[in-house]
Amino acid sequence: MESLAYSELCLFRDFLNAKLACGESPVTPEQALDEFRILHLSKEELEDSVAAIRESIAEIDAGAPGKLASEYMAEVRARYGWDD
Repeated sequence: MESLAYSELCLFRDFLNAKLACGESPVTPEQALDEFRILHLSKEELEDSVAAIRESIAEIDAGAPGKLASEYMAEVRARYGWDD
């Protein structure tokens, strides 16, 4: 029986091969791994994300000012040193 780690490595290899084959712009290994992790969330991680989104919507519905997506993304880009 294949181990979970082996299966995940095969999935990651296939993900990288697909990115390279379609000629996407190059990214760092860390960025590729981050993208892979986002696309392959566990059921628990997905449920946590959905719960966080629902909580945020409830806060906005209750009158919290929130933040523009463009402002948030600018903060994320600055935090991780990502260029536009």
